[in-house]
Amino acid sequence: MITVIKGETESAESIIRRFSRRVVQSGVIREAKGQRYYRKEVNKNQRRKDAIVANQYRARRAASFNKPH
Repeated sequence: MITVIKGETESAESIIRRFSRRVVQSGVIREAKGQRYYRKEVNKNQRRKDAIVANQYRARRAASFNKPH
């Protein structure tokens, strides 16, 4: 947990700025963004099959756009 202690003559803006800087330096936000889209580990063959299917889909879609009207 990140804490910031207010100094005697410190303004609210400087406290917020100092807190924000500590949050960024601690890496909390970077870690949260990295965990946002968790994907289960897929084996190599399944990734290969998925890539082939995606390429076939893209090729069919491109062919349908390139038809003469």
